[in-house]
Amino acid sequence: MSTSSASTPSQDRVWLALRFGWTLAEVYGRLVANPLPGTSSESTRLFISDLNPSPSARLWAAVQRLIYLTLRLFPSPEDEQGERSRASVPQPRDYPDCLDDLLARLEKRLPGDEKLPRAKMLYPELNRWGRHAWGALDAEDPLLAEAATLGARLADTYWGWPYPTGQPPAHRKHTWQHMLKQERLNRLIRSVRTVEAHLPAHVGPMLRHSLWEWRIVGELDRSGSGELEIVYPFWYNLRSLDWARQLRRRRIDEVTRLPLDVGLDEDRALWKQLLNQMTTWEHLVFSRPVAHLLRPSDWRQVRRVTLGLYAVMLVAITAGGALLVAVLIQLLSQFLGALLPFLATPTEFKDQLTLATTIVAVLAFLFTQLRQGLGRLRHLYDGIYQWVMMRKLQQRGLRAWHGGTKPLPWIWLQHLLRAEDA
Repeated sequence: MSTSSASTPSQDRVWLALRFGWTLAEVYGRLVANPLPGTSSESTRLFISDLNPSPSARLWAAVQRLIYLTLRLFPSPEDEQGERSRASVPQPRDYPDCLDDLLARLEKRLPGDEKLPRAKMLYPELNRWGRHAWGALDAEDPLLAEAATLGARLADTYWGWPYPTGQPPAHRKHTWQHMLKQERLNRLIRSVRTVEAHLPAHVGPMLRHSLWEWRIVGELDRSGSGELEIVYPFWYNLRSLDWARQLRRRRIDEVTRLPLDVGLDEDRALWKQLLNQMTTWEHLVFSRPVAHLLRPSDWRQVRRVTLGLYAVMLVAITAGGALLVAVLIQLLSQFLGALLPFLATPTEFKDQLTLATTIVAVLAFLFTQLRQGLGRLRHLYDGIYQWVMMRKLQQRGLRAWHGGTKPLPWIWLQHLLRAEDA
């Protein structure tokens, strides 16, 4: 059953919903991360030109962004005084007054030491309002609600895990063992698949690949030197194949593994790597240029690999085409050789004209096919370039848990092995 395009939300609204969910989770996460350090400074640089804004300035910008996204997502006419109308039943556009109060406090805090409200004081209002907003988006189109949930869960992957201090967290859900467990990240990957058709082509593959690689809970153990590592990394990289995954699981089950005890320094190192990954996710969610992820050597490598693959495919296509033509000519020669004794040589002009017309038609057909083939070869280069570039973006868009760079050949192989293109 086909649906009309009018029933599908526009790409702009999907983007707004995705960013709305991310920003709401970010604002609350930054409040939970309080107390923020003091922001008084002798610097006279403008905020808009400060490349390293303070935590308070970042929170202020996030609150402003949340209000702006709210007014964009839920537009409604203003009353005669130009103020926000308040209905008896709160509407998603009527964001909580606590956000206005938070902005006012932040305006005072930026130059001084104004105290901010504690997160648990704002939680009831933000949670109730967020629930109303999600319900309105779900009523308009479930895809918008899915996009908002995806954005919030992505941001919460980092903001829901407080900076490790050595003290046990208030709840088990505020640990990396919960945030990075496979079941949770698998749900995120499915959400990405749901909305990625409405996002730029590079966003979905980059998000899915990084989420796929961050599913490390239950996969870590200690090496002989005591460092954290993936258990049986070779088979882990081939986990797209059922037999490789089952073989690895059997080997793991044969070894007695003690509960993994992660130290404070290791916790903090992992937290910092997740911060780097969160920054990349934020760039994708807000459609910021991703070219900065690539180094000059990456651009050269993409061109060289593309030219190499294109040359190999040209040789293969040319050799295959030549072999096919040779076989066809051989078969045609044998067929005509067997048929000619039974055919009379055309002597009349009409018969000769018919034969000539047939030959010209065959040559014209072959010429047309050759021209279309050359056109496809020209497009082939663009297709190879886009494929190689996407794999490179997936490599640079991943901030691996151990701080290393995932080898590009593994990304190529895993992409070819996975039918769902993770």
